[in-house]
Amino acid sequence: MRDRPTPSLDRRLFLAGAAALAAAPRVMAAEADIAPRAFTDAALGRPLPYIAHSTAGVGPGSPIVYLLHGHGGSEWSWVRAGAALETAEALVATGELPPLHLVLPGVGNSWYVDSERHGPVATTLLDGLMPALEAELAVDTDRRGLIGLSMGGFGTLHLGLREPERFRLLGALSPAVFEPDAAFPDIQLNLFAGAFGEPFDPSLFAAADPFNRIPLAAAAARPPHFYLAAGADDYFGLEIGTFAFYRALDEAGVTAQVRILDGQHDWAFWRDQLPATLRRFAAAIAA
Repeated sequence: MRDRPTPSLDRRLFLAGAAALAAAPRVMAAEADIAPRAFTDAALGRPLPYIAHSTAGVGPGSPIVYLLHGHGGSEWSWVRAGAALETAEALVATGELPPLHLVLPGVGNSWYVDSERHGPVATTLLDGLMPALEAELAVDTDRRGLIGLSMGGFGTLHLGLREPERFRLLGALSPAVFEPDAAFPDIQLNLFAGAFGEPFDPSLFAAADPFNRIPLAAAAARPPHFYLAAGADDYFGLEIGTFAFYRALDEAGVTAQVRILDGQHDWAFWRDQLPATLRRFAAAIAA
């Protein structure tokens, strides 16, 4: 993992402020029509909020894509900062994407894993919210995708590799994956927010680490399509882990695409990459 200077307090405050700004409400015409929902799960012990949006033209048997937010985000992040609903509608209108359902869960800073601190988040998503909502919407469960950014990119790979034949595309943008045996600076341990033990327990992280789940994809009868993208100037150096993950997939015989492009760890990069990722989902379910 590339050595990078430890951020100063001012830099940390700037990053926190930038994250808050990225998640701040934007005034959008479509937002007034959005009715947030919540999935109640006894094991989780609290409602899990989410937004569900159906594009024009959906019907029984339409595909579904789950969009996962990053650290400090919520179920609103992809709506307010990522322009996800407008992007999907535009691609459907041009025929580049079939009519589909978008689901945006809000899981806090849980890293999308089951943990003592945050509860069984991964299990609630995979075995609770997804089957319940998909039955309600009558989706084609053979055409399911996961797309996430940063912490949500980690979540995309973690969830997707628990049951790799369940998903047609795993799209990870600036995923928070790290080269094996990487040493985590204090700022990263703080961002883990207790998801891997308090104090941080390397064995818990290893059990959830997408790198260690790659053999499950290699052994799958129908592994998902992988699309990985990161900015070459990612502040956290995640382009390094992203490319290392691609190499590990390739060495395991799992087909994947990777793009290291101009850009940083910000919404400008993720908004730019969402159309490309959705197009790859369309290609994956058409294959």
